[in-house]
Amino acid sequence: MYSQAFLDALNTGEVLIRKTWMRKGKVSVQFMQQIEGPSSGGSNKFVAMNNGIENGGRQRVTTIMSVLPNVIASWGLNPEKDYFSENKAVFASTIYGDCDIEVTENTTPNPYMADHQPKINPVTGDILAFDGQPIYRHTQLVEEANNQFIKHNGVIDAETGELIEAESAADSPAIG
Repeated sequence: MYSQAFLDALNTGEVLIRKTWMRKGKVSVQFMQQIEGPSSGGSNKFVAMNNGIENGGRQRVTTIMSVLPNVIASWGLNPEKDYFSENKAVFASTIYGDCDIEVTENTTPNPYMADHQPKINPVTGDILAFDGQPIYRHTQLVEEANNQFIKHNGVIDAETGELIEAESAADSPAIG
């Protein structure tokens, strides 16, 4: 459960440290930022409102980086902590200066992530597709984001694996 302090900090649009955990001798740090999404589908605030989707026009994105334990200690952070439940948010800018989470969408899964899941419609569970291929979201921490979103032109039925043509996909309320 997110603390009110964390939610309030997310609403600033700044990058926050969400969570840290040990993995293979390093500390995995998950960052989170609330960004403006593309103006189509579920990211369009008017379409979102019409379909009961909260925070229409905005998306919460995350990225993960590995950090040496001694560096985490020098930052005054715990290597195993859920910062999203704290009464005080940790802003990434206090460590890195100005930073953003950059989103790049394409039809190529991350080759280093065996379980990289494609984008889905959270209402139906269907996979969002572009030219018949699943859309994958890639994120990274950068100084200034140049987000690259793909507008889906079809969906892949989650149950049958069949491609549903663009005319049907256009009615899908939650995209972006």
